[in-house]
Amino acid sequence: MQPVMASILIADDEPHVRALLRMILSPTFRVIEAGDGAAALKLATEHRPAVAILDVRMPHLSGHEVCRMLRAADATRDIPVIMITANGTQEDRRAAIAIGADHFLAKPFSPAVLLRLVTALIAELGIVLA
Repeated sequence: MQPVMASILIADDEPHVRALLRMILSPTFRVIEAGDGAAALKLATEHRPAVAILDVRMPHLSGHEVCRMLRAADATRDIPVIMITANGTQEDRRAAIAIGADHFLAKPFSPAVLLRLVTALIAELGIVLA
């Protein structure tokens, strides 16, 4: 299998959070960015990223709504989803998992933990990283 640069969709309405995620992920992955839920859904459908990282609270569509729509469509249902939010309660975690998220991270999160999680999800997909 030939190495590829896997793409990661990051969707957050806060530019500084997207910049942090880009800084963490871009050395290893191709990063696709969206500032709201509607743009995230469109980019996920067009690019079929290896992993989607969705903020829970975004304009136009919430991360939960985007996750539900990704799970409902044949073309995107298998994209692993990591939900991120400033609200890290057990109820928030349960809600994210109930709507189909694979993982849940509360802000602030460790960059090393995020990178390990994304790398593990990529490996589970059988993608060999460049």
